[in-house]
Amino acid sequence: MGSDADDFENVSPAPGNRGSSNPNGNAVEKVAQSSENLLESRLKEAKVYSSMGLFEESRDVYTRILVEFPDIPSHSRARIQEQIDQIEAEIAERNGDDSEASLSTEELSFIRREFSDGEDAEDVLGRGKAFMETGQNSEALEEFRKLLGIDFPVDRLLGTLVECVLRLCGPEEAPARLEKLLTESSLGKRERARLKFKLGVELENRGRLQAAIDLYRAARGIIPEDLNMRSALDAKIAGLSTGSRYAYLLNQGWISQQDLAEAEARAKKAGSSVEAVLMDVFGIGKEEIGRSLSVYYGLPFRTYDPNTTVPIDLFTRLDRASLSLEAWVPISTYEREADVLMEAPDDDDRIRRIQELLNMDSLTLAVGVREDIQAYIDRFFQAVDLAEKAAQVREATPAGDRKTRKERRYVPSIPDFSYVEFCMEGDRQEALIRHLEVLNVSEHGIGLLLRKEDEDLADTLQPGSLIPDMTFYATWTLIRADATVRHITPITTGQHKGHYLLGVQSKEIIESSKVPY
Repeated sequence: MGSDADDFENVSPAPGNRGSSNPNGNAVEKVAQSSENLLESRLKEAKVYSSMGLFEESRDVYTRILVEFPDIPSHSRARIQEQIDQIEAEIAERNGDDSEASLSTEELSFIRREFSDGEDAEDVLGRGKAFMETGQNSEALEEFRKLLGIDFPVDRLLGTLVECVLRLCGPEEAPARLEKLLTESSLGKRERARLKFKLGVELENRGRLQAAIDLYRAARGIIPEDLNMRSALDAKIAGLSTGSRYAYLLNQGWISQQDLAEAEARAKKAGSSVEAVLMDVFGIGKEEIGRSLSVYYGLPFRTYDPNTTVPIDLFTRLDRASLSLEAWVPISTYEREADVLMEAPDDDDRIRRIQELLNMDSLTLAVGVREDIQAYIDRFFQAVDLAEKAAQVREATPAGDRKTRKERRYVPSIPDFSYVEFCMEGDRQEALIRHLEVLNVSEHGIGLLLRKEDEDLADTLQPGSLIPDMTFYATWTLIRADATVRHITPITTGQHKGHYLLGVQSKEIIESSKVPY
């Protein structure tokens, strides 16, 4: 069944420009933005529950949306109601003729007599529910344990089993008891993950957030290859990760509080950002760090892009030192609006000052790491310096000696690459990715170290050969481009003696790295 929150287009209860800032806007706009964010969160929550098989929870969230957001468009309300109807049908099909109504003592006695000797799965399930109705949760759990050892649909047992464990053991001991049950069961990884998720949801509803997060993390670790379930669990963890810039990383288990404290100390000593230390020392990917920052600030995360056009006119009236100190940079402008990248986009006074300084009607904000912001600042001001030097040269040159040019002049500013990765066509069957160190970089070409273990490439590649889709990695960026082999030269001296120097050239890299002057 489909319950993807992304299917709901234009569900917003009021118009809003996510990520934009207008200090002159009124309170109504801020309320509308908050309402839009809450609605989006609710839709994602319903999607997560549905994808994990918790249909009752998904139905309840969709129903709550219809009550909490009476102003959403009628066509969107109709689609949400359609989702509710589909979920109700799914629940009915899953439960069959099971009744959730309370049973009388006489009915319970009858059920227990009827099911006392039966070992059919339905008998075992009915007997377990009967035990729960009479408060005999230990006996009920023993019956449910039997179902975990046979091919019985977990959908029909999900909520009942978790509720039984909670009644019997309480919130503190429930995770350990469920883990013991799963260890003794013959369930597959997906079913195990769903049971842990369900218990996590119940503990979250009881205010046991850390225990819930631990269960979500454990469930995520069970099914690393199931992208849909990983995405659902990731979204659930992200929803609880609003305590700090790094709460998402902590909740995912990628770093500990001790790791974070060490990273902060290292960053302070080195004069770098905490994000840089987390990447360089603790091996956390920039994508994960970006997700954490995006969740915390509620803004998109943006990395350094060497292809961004330099807004020279804007930078001629900005102070380089101030931008570096405050860690923000305007990326682009259009009409009376500007895109601004900030390390900490939660300072309203600073945002107001930026808008006044840029003389813009509104700003579209994004969050980034300090080193990426500094990379933009350095490249943009380098372009400004080159443009000013070129102007000085033109002014100092007698008019009669000046040659008119129809084309704008550029100088290449090639990133300082550290290594490259690529996969030759012949390697694809073996899924072998080549990883070569970069020895030198210039506008004339890039020198790669071809070690002895990769000398088969020296036989495969010839001057003029095209290496498609190479990935060139620098400290704060990467560029994908085709490259042409210019030479393969044996290294006869130095520390790399006995290896080869593979010289390649890429017009795409040169073009993308041009800086006007």
